[in-house]
Amino acid sequence: MKKKVLFIPIFLCVAVILSVVFFGHSLSGNTNNYDIGVDRAKEIALYHAGILESDVSFTKAELYIDDGIYEYDIEFLRGRTKYEYAIDPVSGKILDHDTDYD
Repeated sequence: MKKKVLFIPIFLCVAVILSVVFFGHSLSGNTNNYDIGVDRAKEIALYHAGILESDVSFTKAELYIDDGIYEYDIEFLRGRTKYEYAIDPVSGKILDHDTDYD
């Protein structure tokens, strides 16, 4: 009986550790060291838009979860034009983008 009681907590600890290692997320929801970072996500969006950082005003640059998937939400203005990007935090791939001209 003592072996079964001891087995369950050890199994749970191992399961939590493996999930953190393999899924890349800590218990607080932060990504691991493979995260490109918000500054790199901003660079990717600006490069795609063909705009210099000095020419824009960022309105949003944050890591969020959309339908269980981590993405960087990057938004900025250049004049009256609004740019919106969703960027994968591991690969840096642009998942979605939109430009609204006012």
